Amino acid sequence: MFIFTAVSKTIKKAIEKVYQENNMKTNIEENKNFSFTTENLKIVKSILLRYPEEQKASAVMPLLYLAQRQNEGWLSKNAIEKVAETLSMSFIRVLEVATFYSMFNLEPVGENFVQICRTTPCWLRGSDKPVEVAKEIS
Repeated sequence: MFIFTAVSKTIKKAIEKVYQENNMKTNIEENKNFSFTTENLKIVKSILLRYPEEQKASAVMPLLYLAQRQNEGWLSKNAIEKVAETLSMSFIRVLEVATFYSMFNLEPVGENFVQICRTTPCWLRGSDKPVEVAKEIS
């Protein structure tokens, strides 16, 4: 019992640290009880039918994307928890996916969300110029 409690506290601290490092909003009232809409629940069910029961965790990316679309372009803590619950995955596993891919936003974004590729191949093709312009006007 003691070991489990210590591990739970360690995991909780690690999750909170990830939220702090990524400036994730955890106490936004309108996202307290995220749940998929009726229409999106149908989509979730159709997505899950594509995967064998023992591999339904493979649907994490499409479900995160669907949750983000429904949640006005970003993933709240509750949306991530709902995806984890739907897929019978641990919260931290879903959070790992959400923090790894730049297509998932962990805080609210504006109406016009612009990203500029900053990888080496893009830089070789001149991406440093739009980055400089973006820095000047923001």
